Amino acid sequence: LVFWCSYRDQYFSHRTHCLRHLECIDHQPLDAPFYILPVPVTTPTADSQPRPVWGLIVNPVAGLGGSAGRHGSDGELASQAMALRAKPIAGVRARRALVRLAASLPDSRVVAAGGLMGEDVAREFWDAEVLPVESPSSARDTRSVARAMQRRGVKLIVFAGGDGTASDIASVVGTDVPLVGIPTGVKMHSGVFGRTPESAGELAAQFLSGETEARTTDVLDVAMPRAEAAPAPEELGVATVPYWRELLHRAKAS
Repeated sequence: LVFWCSYRDQYFSHRTHCLRHLECIDHQPLDAPFYILPVPVTTPTADSQPRPVWGLIVNPVAGLGGSAGRHGSDGELASQAMALRAKPIAGVRARRALVRLAASLPDSRVVAAGGLMGEDVAREFWDAEVLPVESPSSARDTRSVARAMQRRGVKLIVFAGGDGTASDIASVVGTDVPLVGIPTGVKMHSGVFGRTPESAGELAAQFLSGETEARTTDVLDVAMPRAEAAPAPEELGVATVPYWRELLHRAKAS
């Protein structure tokens, strides 16, 4: 008779227990010889670890205003920029960041906003889970998918946009879910952005791999400029961001 035991240091106690158990079942003393063979106890390897889950949100109109000489891309400014044939840059910059992230984490799990808000570029690298959004998308969609990502337990939200997008996401997830911003917008005063799209991708990869920790930072935005006053960044909230000084854009105080 052979018994398997995964506790090598409890060989004798398990031997006694096995004997008593069989005697109790058969109501007879166990006379046959038996052996206990220890089962090797394996430890989790890198391949068996759960894949990190993170979210992707792209603001399709982020940065449009800058190329059209506007002070932002909020509301009517985006429409004005499109009327002037401004070229979208958010998807292009998001892809630059994801190339770097995919090189480090090709098997990560991605939850992306639908269509131009993340799905299109994410599917170039991963088989992403998609959260539906309206078309054309709006700030309400940004907040909605951020909330859905938080409920799904994503470890990080990567977004392409500017201060307005950062504020929309932070207003929903607070400091519970760290953010990494791919610098795309006209206004980028908050401390959640990478220095470049490639820096943002590397920063996200470092955090998802457990190589850096998150810290709190201010979420700032600049009010629309007025003739009688120069625009100044205003604090709109607090967010958490993976911290790596060489890769991270510093928040600009007023």
